[in-house]
Amino acid sequence: MSKRGDITVHLPNLKPTVALPPRLAKLLDLVINSGAAGINTLELTSAGCINPAEAISEIRARGGLLETCLWQAVDSGGEVHPRVAHYIYRGWRPDVNLPGTVETTEEDSV
Repeated sequence: MSKRGDITVHLPNLKPTVALPPRLAKLLDLVINSGAAGINTLELTSAGCINPAEAISEIRARGGLLETCLWQAVDSGGEVHPRVAHYIYRGWRPDVNLPGTVETTEEDSV
């Protein structure tokens, strides 16, 4: 059962859904929808995510498997920034049931 105000995010693998607070749900959706290339800190900030690194840390603590790569990125003004964090969604640990996650049953995974 999700907490009031949480938004359910549909996950592409390992665990079908997870309930997260809106700010984390928005960020996770952006990371998932970015695909194999991932999304960088500059793009997350432009999308309205405040302090992406902290939010990524919270998602990981709840069971998110997110890869971080440090690559160069170009901001909206055309300036090149070295070693900008890019986040790539890899899955969700099915064994984690911290506050804000939804438990799945065997029937859910069939």
